[in-house]
Amino acid sequence: ILFAAAELPESEIRAALATLKTNEFVYEQALYPVAEYAFKHPLTQEVALGSQLQERRRRTHATVAGAIEAAHAEKLDEQAALLAHHWEAAGEALAAARWHRRAADWLWMRDVARSFDHFARVRTLTASLLDDPEGRDHGLRARIMLLQASWRVGLCPEEIEPLAAEARQIAAHQGDARSRLDIESALMPAYWLTGQLAEAAEIGAEAVRLADEVGDVSFRALVRADLGHIYTSSGRLDDALRVIDEGLDVGGDDPNLGLDRLGFSTQVWARSRRGWAQVEMGRLAPGVADLEAAVRRLRDLGQWEFASLTLLFRVFADEYAGNPVDAGLRHARESLEYGERAGSPFAQSFAYHALGRVRLAAKDSPAALEALEQAQTLPLSADFEPLHLAFLAEARLGVGDGAARATAEQAIRLAQDRGTRGWEVRAHLAQARVLRTLDGVAAKAAIEASLARAEALIAETGAGAQAPFVIEERARLAIDLGDARAGAQLLREARRAFEQMGAAGHAARLAKETGC
Repeated sequence: ILFAAAELPESEIRAALATLKTNEFVYEQALYPVAEYAFKHPLTQEVALGSQLQERRRRTHATVAGAIEAAHAEKLDEQAALLAHHWEAAGEALAAARWHRRAADWLWMRDVARSFDHFARVRTLTASLLDDPEGRDHGLRARIMLLQASWRVGLCPEEIEPLAAEARQIAAHQGDARSRLDIESALMPAYWLTGQLAEAAEIGAEAVRLADEVGDVSFRALVRADLGHIYTSSGRLDDALRVIDEGLDVGGDDPNLGLDRLGFSTQVWARSRRGWAQVEMGRLAPGVADLEAAVRRLRDLGQWEFASLTLLFRVFADEYAGNPVDAGLRHARESLEYGERAGSPFAQSFAYHALGRVRLAAKDSPAALEALEQAQTLPLSADFEPLHLAFLAEARLGVGDGAARATAEQAIRLAQDRGTRGWEVRAHLAQARVLRTLDGVAAKAAIEASLARAEALIAETGAGAQAPFVIEERARLAIDLGDARAGAQLLREARRAFEQMGAAGHAARLAKETGC
């Protein structure tokens, strides 16, 4: 590559390299399979590059790019990032965009953050190339993928809106339903994960319509699975199950559907979503079956980010069932391992949330608080924030932190603002526990109001997994108020509710407490 770029006889290049090496400007970094040299000091490299006239420097970068393409024709994906750098330095914006896109596509399922950076460069480079068909194609692809990655890297709504506007403007120029579908399907998670669930549901309904119009089976299945996720977070569990089942019916039994075009299996993703929805409804056995089947397939495919997120919901099921702490810890740690393997801060934040929930269930409040606070240092989706705060309130309560009260109140407010009614149930339960611990029977009216609101929301949403916990909390309040008979009766009712949803661990715990 150096021989191709230097425009000098080979003998002169070798002599120059020997001189530079002797005087410690460069050193041999590798000898096999080819010799590689590196500058000893970055400043030397900067001065050497800056001393060239701009036109000569650009020509050299273009020559180097051509030489790399020729030398690595069989491994251009791995060289795409380097080629993008050289073409950009050569002043060839279209070629640079082409190679940045290729690098981003190759990195997409390997390193989301680096992939995002390459797509961001494509967006910048194509801003002045949108009149060119190829430039427009690269520009639209970059903006769609940036929207898809937004929830993984933690973009805020103020960053998402311009991206969406740019993408829609380019798609309007293209004038085809396919482009509009790509945009709306990318916008769904971008909106729901920034806490704009009502808008996300509207976008999802439009994406379903466009997918049916286009007739792409992969996308018909995908957008229904994503819309099911939105409905689950929104507390529309019957709608979630209905639309996810539609997606599974559309895609059939093909576990590889979507792998070639989307990079992941839409059917496995849908099954993971269905498992979660069933777990939240209190249908633990079928929900866990779906989640475990999804995790097995995701492991086989090496889809570590999706495996990490699916294991998050497996931890939810462990908690609702009252499974041994070791099981929850194993699933939470595996979720964290897969999130780290995927290089996904988003998945890692959820894994720490899961770890905190397991520690809290084990009555280890300090460890729970540490894990939950660690989750907050990473991008945690806004639709899950109210749920996270509910558990954070209880962890703070467990360590005697006076902020527990305000944290529970914040969880309720956020759940109401963002329309996450299922999480509002959990926030009211947390508030009831905080008030009973801090204020005792003096807070009877406020506690009863919180529990009544939780019960009303359970009836509206179908979030049956929470119902036994609310009944148990009513029992604890009755006992604190001195009504042991009512308390015992409510504990037996809670035990029966746990038994009905297959929560054997909690049922056994209450049976031991009540002696029957």
